[in-house]
Amino acid sequence: MHCQVRDKSWVSGMAETLYVRHGRLHYFVREALKRLRVPATHASKIGDALIAADLAGVEGEGVSRLPLFATRIRTGLINPNPGMKIAHQEEATATIDGDNGMGHVVGMRSMELAMELAKQFGVSAVAARNSNDFGMAGYYARLALEEQMVGIVMSNAVPAMVPTYGTTPMLGANPLAIAIPVAEDAAPFVLDFATTSMSRPSIEDAARRGEQIPDGVALDASGKMTHDPQAALEALHLLPLGGTPASGSHKGFGLALAIDILSGVLSGGAFGRQLAGPEGTHEAVAGIGHFFIAVRLRAFGPWVKFRNGITDMMRQLTGSPAKGAPRIYYPGEAEFEIDQERRASGIPIAPDVASELEGLSRQLDIHDSWEHLIEGRK
Repeated sequence: MHCQVRDKSWVSGMAETLYVRHGRLHYFVREALKRLRVPATHASKIGDALIAADLAGVEGEGVSRLPLFATRIRTGLINPNPGMKIAHQEEATATIDGDNGMGHVVGMRSMELAMELAKQFGVSAVAARNSNDFGMAGYYARLALEEQMVGIVMSNAVPAMVPTYGTTPMLGANPLAIAIPVAEDAAPFVLDFATTSMSRPSIEDAARRGEQIPDGVALDASGKMTHDPQAALEALHLLPLGGTPASGSHKGFGLALAIDILSGVLSGGAFGRQLAGPEGTHEAVAGIGHFFIAVRLRAFGPWVKFRNGITDMMRQLTGSPAKGAPRIYYPGEAEFEIDQERRASGIPIAPDVASELEGLSRQLDIHDSWEHLIEGRK
């Protein structure tokens, strides 16, 4: 079966979660993007990144974003066919100008260049400017694993974070991801987080599920702490990782600022309140920047020695006493398990997202691709 739903009521009202095969969802994304004048190779790469997020359970960075990207492409705020170029390079470092292309394409090109340079120099760094939201940062960090490298990826974003003791959003949620190979038969170490207490997509997911958000996440329009995800999204005054000064919000704020410096200032691109986009107060070209580091592990010693060491480390960690869970899990394990499950049973698409995707298919005159996606439902 290529698709399953809990019952058929979604057909008329999209009332139930739709489950689809990741291959068919990738095909739908590709067809939509090609209709938006995105080159086929780029459309496939964007599809890879979006589907990876959905497979990992990070739905807020997956295909739910496709209608928004489509709108920004159609209104000229994203360049569907960018002329990306290396603006500057010195040995193991480089800066890429993304020409306002889709962030997923700029991100993949930048990480590929970082890995090419790391093969030669051991460690490399690539900055990127004039880009857009690239979704799940961990996806690009994970690309380095295929070359037995460590991947470190970060990005600035449209201002949504209120600094510690501040009252106005000055920085984005500015994600950071670090991917490290483990044993071949084990989940890789993938640390991937926003520098706000919760990311905007996570708050959107909470609103979609009708759930409250915890303390220390966001302020409402009046500047008071809120548990209402809708109020948080309307005000977009998110608190740094740590929540309050008493619980260490200066750490999330400082990390977000450092990421903005590397992604925006160092790349020669936009930073802070210069950034714009769908989350901003005005419609403009986003101007987002990214920063990528690749570390070739063999440049520091034999691969086998590292592999044995990290395997032993993770064995010690996961075998230590646990309370409130069956055992200790290291970063990346949960997402790996979700990925394996969803490859087998399908990716869940919430009713509102399914409705938006079907609407997009009609707008782009690719409703046959939507029908292909939902074929074989139970």
